[in-house]
Amino acid sequence: MCNHSHFNHQLYLSCCQKYFDCTYCHREYHQGKNVQNIINHIKCNKCQKQQSRSNECIECKTQFADYYCKICGFWCNSKIVHCHECECCYQNIQFDLIHCHKCNKCINSKFFDKHKCHLQHKNPECQICLESSKTSNKEFLNLPCNHNIHRECYHQYKKICQATGKSITCGICRSSI
Repeated sequence: MCNHSHFNHQLYLSCCQKYFDCTYCHREYHQGKNVQNIINHIKCNKCQKQQSRSNECIECKTQFADYYCKICGFWCNSKIVHCHECECCYQNIQFDLIHCHKCNKCINSKFFDKHKCHLQHKNPECQICLESSKTSNKEFLNLPCNHNIHRECYHQYKKICQATGKSITCGICRSSI
């Protein structure tokens, strides 16, 4: 049983030749190694009908998830935004994104005019746990200095800084957060 999210379908991944509840379960099966998720087909949990990727069963009309990106073949139960330039979906986004063509990533529209381009960040990662934003199912914060951190990592880091009397700064560039 999946503990990442509940979907009304299972994914058949060709590399393992078996069904998984979600792509995060597939990654756990491979013990965290970054593996390609090649989804051959899906199976409805309600009627067991095998079918091509979609967000609705062709047999019983069950909706598989709250949100679905046809381009990425990505299902999510929280809001997703697809960026054609980044070629990925961002989940749990509560603000407007603008794609920066110089650093090739999406930036919170509030910080876009003030952001500093970091050309080396094609696949941003959390500065605390180093998990990639493209493979994470956790919410990311884009800091004013343009570095990234998981929301939960930020709250843990903030508690440690407050407990030790230290300033809360970006772990990469030391800008004040």
